[in-house]
Amino acid sequence: MSFQTQSYSKQALGNAGEISKGFHHYCNTESIVVADDKVFVGGFVQSNTNPTNEREAISASGVAITGKILGVVVRDHFTSDCVSNTDGSLALPKGSNATILTSGSIYIECESVAKRGQLVCLNKTTGALVFSDSVAATDAFTGFMVSIGNEADAKCVIEITTSGANK
Repeated sequence: MSFQTQSYSKQALGNAGEISKGFHHYCNTESIVVADDKVFVGGFVQSNTNPTNEREAISASGVAITGKILGVVVRDHFTSDCVSNTDGSLALPKGSNATILTSGSIYIECESVAKRGQLVCLNKTTGALVFSDSVAATDAFTGFMVSIGNEADAKCVIEITTSGANK
């Protein structure tokens, strides 16, 4: 059994990978097959450039972007297959099934300031989250924008959405 190692002065909006309850009327999910060991709940995934199955997806969070950004891995009933990483994230085993959110609103964790209305991008080289008013040439646009941001430069949960993110 794990022990809580951090506490926060504010309650979190939700869990990373949890679909935002306020927007359930507007969401679209798809199933994928996990094709690498870096996919985690609440993380972005991209299309596999060398798939054996058309539904295969690989991680886009923290790795180089080589395919199309597909969406965010949803926290659902498949999380019992997950392995808890040292940072508290839930990694999905290679070959397992997962659900991704392709449109709608979802919670993710971030470690930098994200302001409402900013676009959510991933650095093409490192896969690091980037929040900006426009998409730079070095970034891949995820199709999401920040709907509930944070005020502090600390690890926290924010809400992102595809609604209005077509800038």
